[in-house]
Amino acid sequence: MKRVTLRWWTVLSTLIMGMITTGCGFHTATPRTKMMVDNLRQAKPSSPKRPQAGGTVSLDVVADKVNLDPASAFDPVSQELVRQLYDTLVRYDAHSGRVLPMAAKSWSVSKDGRTYTFHLRTGMRFWNGDLVTATSFVNELKRVLSRRLRPHPCPAPSFFFDIQGAVEYYDGKSKSISGARAVNRDTLVFHLIKPQADFLKILSLTFLSAVDVSRKPQHGRGMGALMGSGPFQPTTVHRKEWVFSRNPRYWRVNEGGTKLPYLNRVILHPVRAPEVAAVDFEEGLIAWVEPSLIGDGASATRAWNQMKVNVRQHKKVFTQPGATMWYLGMNVKHKPFTDVNVRKAIAYAVNRAQFVHGMRDLGAARGLLPPGTPDQVSGTSALYPYNLRKAKQLMQQSGHHQPVRLTLWSLSDSGQDAMVKEMAQILNQAGFRVQQHRVPFNKFVDGLNSGQADLFYFGWHEDYPDANNFLSLFHSGNPPILNSTRYQSQSIDRWLDRAESTRNERDRGLLLGKVSSELLRNAVCIPIGYPLERYAVQPWVRGLSFPIDEAPDWASVWIDR
Repeated sequence: MKRVTLRWWTVLSTLIMGMITTGCGFHTATPRTKMMVDNLRQAKPSSPKRPQAGGTVSLDVVADKVNLDPASAFDPVSQELVRQLYDTLVRYDAHSGRVLPMAAKSWSVSKDGRTYTFHLRTGMRFWNGDLVTATSFVNELKRVLSRRLRPHPCPAPSFFFDIQGAVEYYDGKSKSISGARAVNRDTLVFHLIKPQADFLKILSLTFLSAVDVSRKPQHGRGMGALMGSGPFQPTTVHRKEWVFSRNPRYWRVNEGGTKLPYLNRVILHPVRAPEVAAVDFEEGLIAWVEPSLIGDGASATRAWNQMKVNVRQHKKVFTQPGATMWYLGMNVKHKPFTDVNVRKAIAYAVNRAQFVHGMRDLGAARGLLPPGTPDQVSGTSALYPYNLRKAKQLMQQSGHHQPVRLTLWSLSDSGQDAMVKEMAQILNQAGFRVQQHRVPFNKFVDGLNSGQADLFYFGWHEDYPDANNFLSLFHSGNPPILNSTRYQSQSIDRWLDRAESTRNERDRGLLLGKVSSELLRNAVCIPIGYPLERYAVQPWVRGLSFPIDEAPDWASVWIDR
């Protein structure tokens, strides 16, 4: 099993973004009427079937700071912006579920699944005109695996630990990565220490993007921006405004041969609170609103509800399932959770339909993972249905002194306080006496790491769309900060190891289904619900989609006059 870092930091970062509503030091957005007039002048007459180039869009962003270095960017805002500035070798297409070419036009995999050979597109150039080469990716991998990267090291270097020599380089025992080699300018080879079924999906993450480390960018030196090759380049970066301008050297074209991106500029305005974005959207000053840019905490929920009521009917307003699952976790090494009947009693006591009733931003869980996650269906057992009578019977049979005292840990300001309170009340009816313990992010993580948080309400967000991304956390080789339930099973370890190395998708799905089934059957963690993420798009914005677990592609956006 690979060494793992904190893969669930993404959802924590998302929560933090949602909590940051004041005190950021940013000004509220200023009127952008001139931008709207310029759009009408620059965009040629068009129809929905024929995208036209030109124009500028403006967006609001709620963030106290942004990191434009792909090697270390990990919060939702930074990752979305980085996706527009840099090229990865491949990309994951959420619509088709396939890995598609990006900087690599093609690749091949050896029969033993341990050698990947990528052939890069010829003529790709960075913003300054330098060629993108295989060495560009090797250099970036070294940055990802450097503990000394400044100002922030990569938060998830273990994604790449299965590359030969990666661990030695990370530990400072080698000055090169033996398994990453630029054969020539356009050929890149990775040698793995063992087959890794999700390796291509990992390469679709923004960490391993093409950067020109030998050159400083001509513009956009703020927020850690390096020389990239993506559709946009940062030309102005200061505390009031971030301007991303069209990269005239960008290599992608649409089906008709027109060069991308269509837009001339994207202007981002840091704002203090999601409510500002709601007002700006209603006034037509910004092009769209999405969770990655304004957060999904309590303040964002209030802003959305306000906008939902006041927004005009002709604007595109919709929700879709997010790639996050909220769940109840239990430390199975501590009493009373060493008793499987106690855990099952809690599972039976959970009334998901009641918890999410009346909540616009949460859907009831139908499995262990968010809807649409690959490899979660095969062999997956059903969730325990709500049955309070059964829960009481199990508690009476367990022999524990009634009522059993529990402390329910949860994140403060997560926007779900009412549901956590209701959860505690219904557990009290099943034979428990629950005390709520709402704490800030850092104390919550300390509680998980130390084992103090025996019962906790938490959320996990996919780093990439694969069931193994979450299920692998239950491998017994993981430290407590990752496997917070402390659950250990030789069967689960064996299934996860086999699933990680097999290239047969059907077999892999069956193995991961077995892992999911055992976790649910033994009530190790109890899925509660997934977010219904909210989006609002102006009617004059075309070509924009929001795939689950993937940043939208701004290069395809165009303005319909």
